[in-house]
Amino acid sequence: MDPYEPNIDPILIQGASFIGQAMMNRLIGEGKTGITTNSVYDSWTPARAYQHYHGAVRILSEAASVQYASPIKQNFSDLRPGLGYDPRTVSWKFPALWRGGEWHLRDIVDYELTAAMGALEHMAYYRERWLRNFYTVQKRAISWNGAPYAFVVPPDQRDSVTAVEMLNILRFGEVEVEQAEAAFTADGVEYPKGSYVVRVAQPFGAFAKTMMEKQVYPDLREYPGGPPQRPYDVTAHTLPMQMGVKVITVNQPFQASLTKVEKIAAASGAVEAGPVTAGPAKAYLLEHDSNASIKALNRLMKDKAEVYWAAKPFSAKNKLYSAGTMIVHGGAGIETKLQAIARELSVNFIAVNDRLNVQAYKLIPPRIGLYKSHVASMDEGWTRLIFENYEFSFTNILDKDIRAGGLRSKYDVIIIPGELSETQIIEGHRNGTVPPEFAGGIGEAGVQNLRDFVNEGGTLVTMDKATEFAAKQFALPVKNALEGVKPQDFYVPGSLLKIVLDTENPIAYGMPRETAAFVEQNAAFDVTGNAKAVGNYPLTNPLMSGWILGESKIFGKTAVVDVPVGRGRIILLSIRPQFRAQVRGTYKLLFNSVYYGPATLTTYE
Repeated sequence: MDPYEPNIDPILIQGASFIGQAMMNRLIGEGKTGITTNSVYDSWTPARAYQHYHGAVRILSEAASVQYASPIKQNFSDLRPGLGYDPRTVSWKFPALWRGGEWHLRDIVDYELTAAMGALEHMAYYRERWLRNFYTVQKRAISWNGAPYAFVVPPDQRDSVTAVEMLNILRFGEVEVEQAEAAFTADGVEYPKGSYVVRVAQPFGAFAKTMMEKQVYPDLREYPGGPPQRPYDVTAHTLPMQMGVKVITVNQPFQASLTKVEKIAAASGAVEAGPVTAGPAKAYLLEHDSNASIKALNRLMKDKAEVYWAAKPFSAKNKLYSAGTMIVHGGAGIETKLQAIARELSVNFIAVNDRLNVQAYKLIPPRIGLYKSHVASMDEGWTRLIFENYEFSFTNILDKDIRAGGLRSKYDVIIIPGELSETQIIEGHRNGTVPPEFAGGIGEAGVQNLRDFVNEGGTLVTMDKATEFAAKQFALPVKNALEGVKPQDFYVPGSLLKIVLDTENPIAYGMPRETAAFVEQNAAFDVTGNAKAVGNYPLTNPLMSGWILGESKIFGKTAVVDVPVGRGRIILLSIRPQFRAQVRGTYKLLFNSVYYGPATLTTYE
């Protein structure tokens, strides 16, 4: 159903309808009822519609569940509207009502088999037309002569490792990537040798274009002036914004000496030689800009290295270093370890013998507990994945572990991931709906144990909906400015919004002052008292890609909050800082939070 992403060739959009109607025709012809087409799923995000950007048609069919394999009984009067259809009303895309009754696993198999045979019969009958259309789609792709002409990824990146990762994602999607063998000029701007170029006129240029450009999602309503029509999935997928990579759109054709590349590798890192000729340097500096610096930190922590974060900007070797720069204390054998880390992770350490005399946070290996509710949270799985990828040591903690208490003796940091409401965290599954060992949440006892954990010096990091749990249960000096606001007055269904960061707060170390954050109907806080605003929405429309309604509701509101509580602290990340393990540009907000909590402020001489 609408909308479909504008980079998809119209032939493919119509093709999905063409084959879907054939499948439905065979189902209806066999007397099967309760079937809809052109409903539920849109064709907006390439996360699902990958085929549409690669010269093929994507179709998806689903049947009503029987909840594993037991027959269910469904009354007609209990059926409710879905996205784009009403099961109790006849329409052109829902022509035969299912009147209720029993529904079996056998029914699912029969319906799906008929649908599959309808698709195969259709493809066989119209095979020449399908082949001709596929040829036309690919011919149009390689003949593209509009704007933009190309995207340029220059080598001077804030996080060059992530930039290379982005290019390899495009290569994985079969996008052709070229590298400049010499400097060139495009749209009046000179780019250096080594710049990467992605031209749109190529077989899968539509995929490159949709991943690299800003999305403008249409303002769709249930009825004129009514609430927004909910998208099936998110509305923004702009890869450079998500990953914090600088990409320039070039509209006019240009000449350059370019060579196609296959797998792209980041330049090997190194330890810049210090001014000493024997023994290690006094210290080694690593700037905080790259996500790879966090992986390097995790390896150093496992090696029991002495590591600090500078709390203020400082100068060394005639260069100004920003707050958050990593200071690795020198010692026997440390340079050999740093050389290995530098080579493997493409980071650069600077050896110094200067007396730094800078305020700094002494870091320790944090004992991390990642909350895993029995109410399944995909966000917990994505968090676990990125922690594994970035080599964090952590333990999953369950409801029973939080109810048992004694948390501070086991953990320095507890993380409550997103997608879990206050009710789900506290109450969990109702008794009788799951086996007894999976029923219930953390309960009031667990809430009190979390309060004790923070008051005793622990750090609680909450994300997405869980920030509202923390705000209310800990009576924090914050208030969600969007509480009770109706969707027609404010709506942001998975978009990239600008936030402005206090980069001298440890939570935002290594971040640019302004960045794109993934937001999906998240809280926006007013902060008072001792709560510190670390990331705010600007006083103008924050939309960078996707869709937002009622943007003025969040002007100047806070998305990232640091709240000291007792001897510990609570960090509210009310954005989605690690959404689906995609948004590399805001990973550091989570990573920094983990190390910041248990760190000790001192002076590094």
